[in-house]
Formats: sequence, C-alpha cells, structure tokens
Amino acid sequence: MALRSTCAEIDVSGPLGGGEITALAGGTIVVDGVLRAIGQDGSDGGDITLTANNGPIQILPASNDDISVAGAQAGFGGSISLTTILGDISVNRRLDLTGGDGSADLEANSGTLTCLGDIDTGGDAPDDDAGDIFLFSSGNMSLQGQILAVSGQNGQGGEIDIESDSGNIAVGQKIDAHGTGDEGFGSILASIVADKGNVTVASIDVSGGGQGGAGEIDLSSGIPDVGLGIPGGSITINGDQLADGGGGTFSAVGGVITVNAQILADGPFGGDISFNGCTVNVNGLVSNQSVPPGLGFNTFTMGGRLTLGAAAHLVAGIGNPKQGGNRIFLGDTTKPPIVNAAAIVTPAVFCSDTNSLGPCLDPTAVRFCGLVPPTTTTTVPLPTTTSTSLPGPTTTSTSTSSTSITLLPTTTTTSTSSTSSSSSTSTSSSTQPPTTTSTTSSTTTSTVPPCNCSTTDPCLDVQCTSGVCSYPPKTGSAAVTCRLDGIDSELRSGIIATPSFEKSLEAKIQGARLAFQKAAGAASPNKAKKLRKKAKSQLNKFVKVVGKGRGTKIEAGLADRVTSLAQGAIGGIDAIIAGGAQ
Repeated sequence: MALRSTCAEIDVSGPLGGGEITALAGGTIVVDGVLRAIGQDGSDGGDITLTANNGPIQILPASNDDISVAGAQAGFGGSISLTTILGDISVNRRLDLTGGDGSADLEANSGTLTCLGDIDTGGDAPDDDAGDIFLFSSGNMSLQGQILAVSGQNGQGGEIDIESDSGNIAVGQKIDAHGTGDEGFGSILASIVADKGNVTVASIDVSGGGQGGAGEIDLSSGIPDVGLGIPGGSITINGDQLADGGGGTFSAVGGVITVNAQILADGPFGGDISFNGCTVNVNGLVSNQSVPPGLGFNTFTMGGRLTLGAAAHLVAGIGNPKQGGNRIFLGDTTKPPIVNAAAIVTPAVFCSDTNSLGPCLDPTAVRFCGLVPPTTTTTVPLPTTTSTSLPGPTTTSTSTSSTSITLLPTTTTTSTSSTSSSSSTSTSSSTQPPTTTSTTSSTTTSTVPPCNCSTTDPCLDVQCTSGVCSYPPKTGSAAVTCRLDGIDSELRSGIIATPSFEKSLEAKIQGARLAFQKAAGAASPNKAKKLRKKAKSQLNKFVKVVGKGRGTKIEAGLADRVTSLAQGAIGGIDAIIAGGAQ
C-alpha cells in the first residue's frame, strides 16, 4: 500500500472532531502524502492506525507536513498507532498529537524503529495532562527527534515507555515530560529498557512544580551473565536527567554505566537516586537533597568498580544518616572505589550497617557483573587503602574489626487463585436481620432462615433475598476499580523478573486509575469520555506489555490473571461509555 504522490492527501479533520484513518496491509505501507485527523473549533483529534503484517512502514519526509491528530484548544489530542508484525518502522516527520491526553503507539515487531522527527503529545490548556508515548522494537531503535509530553499549566507530564527486546536504544534529542506550573506533576514514569543491548540518552526531564512533584526516570540495559557467555549492556548518559521539584526518582541498572551530565532530584522533599551496575563511572553532578537540607539518598550498588572522575560531585541529604546521604555497597572488596582528588562527596560516604564512614559490603551485588552471589554467610574485612579512599574526616584510625553480612533467606511464595474475575483476598459478607416470628389469629408461625453470605471476589456484590444468597457482578465504576485493585494486589505478591519491568506495569495501572478517577469529576461529558478512553489506552498498553513479557519477565500464571483483570476493566469502561454516563 502506498501514497506516493506529493498531491496525495487523506484529511478527515472537522469541527466535530477528527475522524479515523485506518490502513491494514499484507506487505509494505509507504506514506508520501498528507495524513490529518485534526479536531477543529474546540473538538478532539481523531485516530490514525496503520498496520503492516509482513513488511515495513515508511513515512517519508515532507516539508512542513506533520502527521497530525491534534486537538483544538478546548479539545484533546487523538491517537497514532503504527504497528509492524514483521518489519521495520521509519518515521521522517513530526507526529503531532498535541492537545493533551493523546496516545502515540509505535511497535516494530521483528524489526527496527527509526524516528527522525519529533513526537509531541503535549497539553495546551490549563490542567491538561500530556498524552502517553509507547515505543517498541525487537531490534535497534534510533530516536533523533525530540520526545515531548509536557503538560498544560498545573497538569501532569505524559508517560514515556521505550523498549527494545534485543537491540540498542539511542536517544539523540531531549525527552521532555515535565509538569508545567507550581502545581504541575512530572511524568509518572519515563522508562528506557534495552533488555539485551545498550542505552544512550540525552536529557530527560520529569520535573514538577513545588506544590506538585517530580516523576521517575528508569534506565535499564542488559545485565551480563558469565555462565551463559552474555556480555551485558551499557548505559551512557550524555544529557541532564531532571527529576527535581520534590520526590523525584532516578534509577539506572546495567552492566557498565557512564554519567557525563547532571542527575538532579532536588526539591522541597527528598527523592531517590540509585545506580546498580558492574562498573559505574561518574563525571558530573549527582544531587539529591531536600531544601532545606534533609532527606535524600545517592546509592551506588557495585558488583565491580566505582570511579569518580575529576568532575564528579555527589551531593545528598545531610540529615540523619538513615534518612539521607551518600551510600556505596560493594560486591567485590578487591575493587574499592577510585576517586579523583578533585572529586567532591558531600556528606562523606557512610555505612549504616557498621555505623562508620566508608562503603558497605553487599556480596549479592556481584550479580550485576553476571556472577552468582554466594549463598552462605560471609565475613570479609573491608580493605584499607589510601589512594582510593573517599573524602571524609582528616583523622586517621586503624581497626581490625570485620563486617559480617548475612544474606536474606530465600523465600517461596505460593498463591492459590480462583477462577473468578479477581484474585484479591478481601471478603464481603451480608447477614439477614434476626429471625422474626409472626403470629396470626390461626396461630400459624412462619420463619425466614438467616443468610450467611460471603465471597472472596471483590468484584461481586453480596445479596440475601428470602434466605437465599446471590452474588451479582458489580457494575459501573465499582466494576472497574475492583479490577484495578486486583491487579495491584497481584503485582505486589507476584513474581516479576526486574524492578524496571514491574515499575512499568505499575505506572500503567496508576495512569489508568488516575484518568478514570478524573473522568468522574470532569467538567463536561466530552472530557469525561476522553479521560475514560485514556484509561482504556493505558490498560491496553498494559495488556500488550504483559503479553510480550509472559513467561520471561513475568510468571505465566500471573500474566494470565492480570491480563484477565485488565480486560475486565476495559469492558467495564466500555459499558460506562456506551451508557453515556459523565
């Protein structure tokens, strides 16, 4: 399928809202013309969906000609979905989903993904939340345009989810998902995960306002496995990572992590910055402190070596050592940190395990180097070194004491679930009022037996009629929220391979819940419908991500249970939309 003429144009824009453009091809899709589904006169943008089953999708360059589903000032952005089953995706133009609450979903299954233009889901009116962006490729991914999901005034930045199964991810321009205004919130999550490859990023911004709060940045590359001969991946940070504004979180997990820019999580209340790797090289400012100084940790968990270069400057909370400070956990005591004389560490590294200055011992950290952690209790004295010691007090002391590290015992969790629509363990019950006896002139006595009804399924109501129990399914909003609660419960107790994957799933459920809750108090039926559609979009993404990770990143039984719950929640939202409720 091809639209090759420079005069080719499909435009379904209109004052009542953008329409739908859908194309399904058995082979290749090439776009060399105009695709627009713009909402005009205050209406919402429409939807563009292109699917190629056995070939690539190519959107060729065109001067000043965006692919657009933008909403008007009072409307919302629409959706753009590009999917290949066996092929690459290349986008050489800007994708415009502005207006707030739009959704960009690009999935190159068994292929690569290349974007040379910007992707923009930003909000443009007060309280507008930015739309979400989901990018996936089986192979390499190259993003050379900006990724923009900035909120309207006092809204929330959109979620950014970028994943590659087996390739490298290179982000050449800024990812901006900050919350605008004093009450603005940064993105729930900006996540970049290369399961078996390398990650290179420019600046990422999920900052928020002083009365709002910052979001979370998660970067993850492949972890080496010595036993299987897998070398692992690297993370290279070439731009500032901004999670400031209060409560922000930054996390990097990979084989080799190199920081060539600033990592900031400052704000009116403490955030969290953590690095988990085999080798970590820091050549910039890592700052995590509340204002005034108090809470905030910078934590380095090293299977191998930490190197602080001349430009390294670690600044953390300076309150109680259990509430803030710089912490280092070493897996290999033969590789103490290397610290350039010009590096600054404030406050000095402190180990709460030993209640003393210096790094802690964590034998399990060798897993980040692809080694199997020891399974027995290990007692190892930390080495004394002069050339590589971290800055601290100028006094000198000698100690022969050793540090004993006891690993947490392995735990096994066994769960039993029913075939009902939720596996939550909460219990509902209903009891008929006490037995009553009525006496007539003929002295006949009638007794109604009491009910003793209960269910462990929170998505069922409990009723007792004439002594008979019944369990009709919940309807309306309760049918949706009970399933979201069930998913949260399952994720908390289930087996998930990596923290980054777990956070990605949790963020989608949180995003769905937030949009669904906002719909109940929306100013108009149109906005309520749009917010419910956004909740559905988050749940559909959740189902897709769970499906891709089933059996590898998430235990198969758990994947099936949460997928069933999510599909039930989607059905509940559809029923509400069909009923016309605000």
